[in-house]
Amino acid sequence: MKKPLISIIIPVYNVEKYLSRCLNSVISQDYKNIEVILVDDGSTDNSLKICNNYCQRFNFIKVFSKRNEGLSSARNYGIKQAEGSFLMFIDSDDYVSRTFCSAALNNQKKYNSDIVIFDYNRVTTKSQTHSFNHKQGIVNKKDAMQYLINNSYAWNKLYRRKIFTNIEYPIGKYYEDEFTTYKLFEKSRIISYVKNSSYNYVETGESIVSSKNSRIIADQFESVYTFFDFLKKHYYSVYSKNLNTLIIKALRYCTFCPPSYNNLLFKKAKNVLLENSVSNDLAFKYKFTMLMFKLSPTLALQIFKLQKLRRKEQVK
Repeated sequence: MKKPLISIIIPVYNVEKYLSRCLNSVISQDYKNIEVILVDDGSTDNSLKICNNYCQRFNFIKVFSKRNEGLSSARNYGIKQAEGSFLMFIDSDDYVSRTFCSAALNNQKKYNSDIVIFDYNRVTTKSQTHSFNHKQGIVNKKDAMQYLINNSYAWNKLYRRKIFTNIEYPIGKYYEDEFTTYKLFEKSRIISYVKNSSYNYVETGESIVSSKNSRIIADQFESVYTFFDFLKKHYYSVYSKNLNTLIIKALRYCTFCPPSYNNLLFKKAKNVLLENSVSNDLAFKYKFTMLMFKLSPTLALQIFKLQKLRRKEQVK
């Protein structure tokens, strides 16, 4: 029986410093029936040259070059080019172990799953493994949705390709995984987990999580709000258990994005803060800010504005 083809999709944009390490880890896979789809998203450094060099050396590597439209566009393009019955994703500044494909596929065959979750290592100055607190095997939808609260990443999963039908990553959005992964999980018939930390997520110091950029903060809140709106309707126990996550993102949005930036999104964030009680589990700074907002949104926004001005002065 012919082994199934796995399409590994790697978006590439200005990563000449990390790309060879990533590709060397992919060509070392112990599972050989793979195709590697490199989508160069308009790189201005030597990334495309490196991609073409590997393509010339290995016949299972395909290179596509397109104008710069962001990570979502590159992933969507790669999915359309993929010929495999299963998909996996790697960010081009990360790298994987030899069993990246084989461990996930063996688990998929055992449980006939549509998605396989596996562990990952967060690589900084000190590597740390992030494990799913679940026994190996089939994962029910409720536990899977709980897992996504902090692990919506595209890259530590294997997907049956057909579940991407009519689902795409949102063009022009940050936090594209949070907008998308829960839809794939909901569409899946069977989700399984293999205890194998074969993915190495490298923190390069260029993370968007701590950014004060209004567009990034707005996309972060919108992605979380959209996911939680879905949870509220379909998995209420997961929604209520993790409500503080939504509250913190709403506070962050109201702090850094004025109403004029996106009035509809601001109203959603404001309603999250006004309609929910202040949890004892919240850190003091969030409790204080939320209470202040409940007492007087106008005054709270003025204080937020002064805080932002002070931060700018400190940077100067």
